Amino acid sequence: MEITREMLEAAVKKAVEAGILPRRSCPEDIETNAEIMLQVLEAAFEHLPFPLAGEQSAYVSGVMRYA
Repeated sequence: MEITREMLEAAVKKAVEAGILPRRSCPEDIETNAEIMLQVLEAAFEHLPFPLAGEQSAYVSGVMRYA
């Protein structure tokens, strides 16, 4: 399953609301936090109990990571 920019932004927003990620960050930390959240989402999707689990993750524009 492709992790979209919207999915990543929603996950980061929820992590900030939960206190997992800091509310205020410098641009470098924002990029790092997005990278970490992308890894968390990829790990979660890899272990879904239905067919999406076998799909490759995809590049999310704006995050310096490729599948």
